[in-house]
Amino acid sequence: MATFSRANFNSPLFRDFRPNYTPALYDLIYRFHAGHGGKFLDVVDVGTGTGLVAEALSEKFDKMLSNAVQKPNIDYQEASAERLPFADSRVDVITSGQAFHWFDHPKFFGEAKRILKPRGTLAIFGYSVSIIKDNKEATDIFYEYATGLIGKVHWYFSHEGHDTTNLGSVSQNQFMEHQITLDWFETFAKTWSTYANYREKHPEAEGPAERMIRRLSKAIGVKDRDTETFAVQWPTVLVVAENDK
Repeated sequence: MATFSRANFNSPLFRDFRPNYTPALYDLIYRFHAGHGGKFLDVVDVGTGTGLVAEALSEKFDKMLSNAVQKPNIDYQEASAERLPFADSRVDVITSGQAFHWFDHPKFFGEAKRILKPRGTLAIFGYSVSIIKDNKEATDIFYEYATGLIGKVHWYFSHEGHDTTNLGSVSQNQFMEHQITLDWFETFAKTWSTYANYREKHPEAEGPAERMIRRLSKAIGVKDRDTETFAVQWPTVLVVAENDK
């Protein structure tokens, strides 16, 4: 996560060129939480980044504790995911969107259990490598780009050694889908921390995103990269768990 905390990291670019989670995903979290008697008072979004998740959750909860864009019911807190600055049994819900892979998982789970109220909810979610809808050639080109930067791609909860025996319900393949331009997609690819690290090591060389976009343009048949749009999907995983203490 150190890449995102650098002074020269372009946070507005990250905020504007990342896909948004659908209302359906948040509704799954809310229904799970309400289903075991949970209240909608205090919620913590861990690893909130530019605050997209925090802002969405702040519409449902009385108080959002997060480092997000300032709103009357959002409170900025800067801390480690493994040492959360909240009292025991303080919060109703903890969320983490597209950040869990940065955490020390056993320590984070311990902290989550500590600060959650009895019958509180932990919701962890994220998305995998983009799919160019109805275009396998283009999808394979982007997958090659992704694996070239980050290696083998996993779902968050399929890594060898991850203990998920105490996690609750799993819902996979809740797709996010957007109509985007090639320019937007190139900028999205450049918001990855792995791309930023590559450019830092190779500032003069042509970046892998530029090479990928040239190939993608041919595979999709885009003539005007500023205006022509195509459909992209992000397979999404959501894991929710009830605090049993």
